[in-house]
Amino acid sequence: MSASRRRRPAGTLPRPLAFLAAGVLAVATGAALSLLPARATLHQTAPRPSPPPARATPAPPPVPPGPSGFVTFVDTAADPGFDLPTDARRTGTRWYALGHLTAAPDGCAQRWAGRLAFGHDPVANRIAGLRALGGDAGLVFGGPAGEAAATCTRPGALAAAYRRAVGAFDARYVDFDLPRPGDQATVLRRARAIRAVQRERRLSVSFTLPLHPDGLSARDALMLRLTREAGARLATVNVLAEIAPQNAPEGRLLRLAKAVRAAQTQLTSPYGPTVANKTTTRQPSRPTGTAAAAIGERPRSAATAQAATGEPSRLTGTAAAATGEPSGLTGADRAAAGALARAAGSDGISGGPPRLALTCVLADPGDLSVTDARKLAAFAARHGLAWLSLRGAAPDPEVARALRS
Repeated sequence: MSASRRRRPAGTLPRPLAFLAAGVLAVATGAALSLLPARATLHQTAPRPSPPPARATPAPPPVPPGPSGFVTFVDTAADPGFDLPTDARRTGTRWYALGHLTAAPDGCAQRWAGRLAFGHDPVANRIAGLRALGGDAGLVFGGPAGEAAATCTRPGALAAAYRRAVGAFDARYVDFDLPRPGDQATVLRRARAIRAVQRERRLSVSFTLPLHPDGLSARDALMLRLTREAGARLATVNVLAEIAPQNAPEGRLLRLAKAVRAAQTQLTSPYGPTVANKTTTRQPSRPTGTAAAAIGERPRSAATAQAATGEPSRLTGTAAAATGEPSGLTGADRAAAGALARAAGSDGISGGPPRLALTCVLADPGDLSVTDARKLAAFAARHGLAWLSLRGAAPDPEVARALRS
């Protein structure tokens, strides 16, 4: 045997044993790989791309503050010579409401008195001069001739008509004068169109509704609720109250105060405007000392009040007759409004309850005295009314001055 074979380094295996160990290691490695799960591969599945973040729906612009104090209503068709800046300087009035915008022959486009295009009404053309003095004027849709929601039935056309009118005058507030609320389809069309415009710009909206001895009628209360549930944001409900003449039975302002307070209670109900039950006959509530004190009249006993008035809750014959209208919208209307609210992404009642405003309607200039006006102004301040206004016969200038004070 050679010397090199005899001198194997210490600590190393003989060559035959090393070959045997290497073979055993290779067999063990192959067996281990065969036992791995079949799904395990050398290529990893590429991670799925994460979905893009959902777009947040932009919040609608905040509602700007609407009118306050005293609002002068101007029928631009009946008084085309009315000069807004001149009247504001003379009277100190800041807020005006210009009416009425009604549907043109096509049923949708808004025109002054249904006839005059936006740039052809001499009163409205003076809004810029009024704003230069720090005042402002709002637009009044509807009125006795009706409101376009009843005739403009094409999808999106009503919102476009409101949008053009508001944009033409850069209006911050608009009013809807609604002697009749309309049927279910009309109510929901109007609500949807208002909501669409309010999502685009800052716009304060009020509804003008007739006042009845017990407050708002059932139809009007339900219309307000459906409108708000559909997503339209109402800042104010302005009630039209016919003022009984001076020779009416004692307590005429007291009856007015009770009707206004009833309407306020309806608006501030936790679930929206309440609906009176017109199917049951209810005796009208009698004047109380508290209500009398609120309007500044002397409290009287119930017997005295009934003897003086016959029917304590009656405002005027016209207003009493107006409450005989049918109860109107049904449970199906509520379901339709709920469906509209869900489709529009509304979360139900929008914002807080609207404030109440009071517009006195005079048949004769003498129906409201300066003393009456002072009582109403104090009542409005005490109960947080949004504003006071006048329509109908023009009273003594001192009466309007007392209401503005």
